[in-house]
Amino acid sequence: MRRSNAELEQFAYVASHDLQEPLRMVASFTELLQDRYKDQLDDRAHKYIGYAGGRRQTDAKPGPRLLAYSRVTAEKVLRPVDSGAVAAAVVERLSAAIVESGTR
Repeated sequence: MRRSNAELEQFAYVASHDLQEPLRMVASFTELLQDRYKDQLDDRAHKYIGYAGGRRQTDAKPGPRLLAYSRVTAEKVLRPVDSGAVAAAVVERLSAAIVESGTR
C-alpha cells in the first residue's frame, strides 16, 4: 500500500503540474480577449470570460486538489461528517449560481 501510495503521489504531482500550464494559458488568453474587446462584449460574454479565466471559481483548480488527493495514506483517520452541514455549505457556496439558473 505504501508503494502504491508513493506511485499515486508521484503520478498526481506530474499530472498536477501538467494541468497548470493549459489552465494558465486559457486564463491568459481570455484576459487578453477581455482587455482587447471589452467595449464590444455584452454582460454574458464578460461572465463567460470570467468563468474561463477562473475568476469566479478560484477554488476549482484541479492541480492542487489532485495533489492533495494523492496523499491518502493508511495512517489517515476517518471520522464521521455531518452531511447536512456539508450540503448546507454547498448550497450556500453555490447560491448565486442556483438563483441565476433557477435551480430548485
